[in-house]
This record gives sequence, C-alpha cells and structure tokens, in this order.
Amino acid sequence: MRKRWAGWWGVEATEREIGRQEVREIERGTHAGKEKKKRKEKKKKTKKKKKKKKKKKKKKKKKKKKKKKKKKKKKKKKKKKKKKKKKKKKKKKKKKKKKKKKKKKKEATVTAEA
Repeated sequence: MRKRWAGWWGVEATEREIGRQEVREIERGTHAGKEKKKRKEKKKKTKKKKKKKKKKKKKKKKKKKKKKKKKKKKKKKKKKKKKKKKKKKKKKKKKKKKKKKKKKKKEATVTAEA
C-alpha cells in the first residue's frame, strides 16, 4: 500500500507520490520551493502599504425616558372553602328525625289498644 502524502513534516511517502504532490502544489502555488517564497515576499510588500482606517465614533443619541405608569395591583378574592362538617351534621339530624317518627307510631298503637 502506498503511504499518503501528508505535508512537508517528514511523513514518508513514495517518490512517485511526492512527485505528484509537488506538481499539484506548483499548480496551486503552495510549493515549498521558490514559487512559495516569491509569493510570500509580494504579500509582505502589499501589507505594508495598507493603512488602517480610523473608525469614526458615532455619537449616541440620548433617549428620553418614558415615565412608567404604576399599575394598580388587583386584589385576589379568596375563595371560601366549603366546610364539610356541616353536611355531616345535616345527615345526622335526618336520621334522628326518622327514629323519632318510629317511636311516635309505636306509642300510638299502645294507646289505641288500651
């Protein structure tokens, strides 16, 4: 298997592959030979000519503060809890009434016999 070319940092590659890589680099202009050096020098010269433009600071406009209207808090109405005890009492009363009625009926029969 041929080892892949992985840059100029000492990774072994077959001579054939190195040759192909160099051709590709020359076409691209990234060859490690003379072409690359010339390109770098040109870039440096152009960089020196460029001056940085100073950015003008924009004055910030002061925004007028709007007065906030105070919102009145609505009072929440408390829900009254229904007492369950009352219902139980009512049921007990009904039972008592029924018992009383039965007693009255029995008494009436005794008086009728006598």
